[in-house]
Amino acid sequence: MNWQGAASTVANVNIEEESPLMFFTQPAVVKLVDEFGEGIEGGEVRFYCSEWIDAGPTDANGEVILELLQKDYLFEMNYGGMTLVKAMGINPNEYTVVFEWEGGELKNSRVEDKLLVSELSIFPNPASERFNFSFAVEENCRLDVSIHDMSGRKISQIFSGDAAAGNFQLHWDGTNGAGEKVNNGIYLCRIASGNVVQVKNIILAR
Repeated sequence: MNWQGAASTVANVNIEEESPLMFFTQPAVVKLVDEFGEGIEGGEVRFYCSEWIDAGPTDANGEVILELLQKDYLFEMNYGGMTLVKAMGINPNEYTVVFEWEGGELKNSRVEDKLLVSELSIFPNPASERFNFSFAVEENCRLDVSIHDMSGRKISQIFSGDAAAGNFQLHWDGTNGAGEKVNNGIYLCRIASGNVVQVKNIILAR
């Protein structure tokens, strides 16, 4: 399987017993933040596995959201006339790459803040109308939950504000910010607290 400049191979497979053959991707987030952890818009992102691929500019949250095979990559950030490259393997436990702009310099990617939100649970998934999101907040924090398409464009804002410690139950009804139903397909649920971001795929199939 070739996807976004990366290749994954499965050998010694009995097609009669394992059909269809499944390959899995992993959402990945590349961030550009200032010295206070606030996102910076306009950083140009590229990534490399077997070839360099342009991923576009960081959005208003300072992010570019990608869908990648679980492989080793180089991530490049270009901002303010400076370029910085970081090597990182993408897997379910490590999928956020953060670059920091401070004092007019693009610096080595910073250490992620403490994860304040438990693993995001989504049910049902796939769904035809309503997705339920369940998670726990360990301590009071600023929380942002949103739905994006596969290009990273925001479709709907589910929650944005201060969150008290405790259990959370949210939902999405398959509509955009204007209340219009969106097309069937794969979307991304993004939940962020501080510099820590979780992203999970959801499938809308009416």
